[in-house]
Amino acid sequence: MDRAAVEDLMTLSFMNDAANIVFIGPNGVGKSTLARNVAHQALICGHTVLFRTASEMLGELAALDSDAALRRRLHHYAAADVLAIDSCAVLRDVESPGCKPCFAQRAARATQHK
Repeated sequence: MDRAAVEDLMTLSFMNDAANIVFIGPNGVGKSTLARNVAHQALICGHTVLFRTASEMLGELAALDSDAALRRRLHHYAAADVLAIDSCAVLRDVESPGCKPCFAQRAARATQHK
């Protein structure tokens, strides 16, 4: 892991541009721990944070029974200054119907922070 890159992440400068950060690597190298540390740093600095696993998020979204409920849930996700989604490997199949709300969420967050 690149120490300088980690130290840069911990400054939270990516938040100024509403940039997405993605940790990619094999199991057991510390991606989840790094995401938690960035989220913790954001909390210390007074930001709001929402941490979910991708399976939790997809389960929440799949359980919704109306477009209005989906919009409210997406707004809930977008309201956090930092939204950390762990175990995104389940999102590999972008054509999967269950993944579409997550990509809609990403678009909503990008629009909200501009």
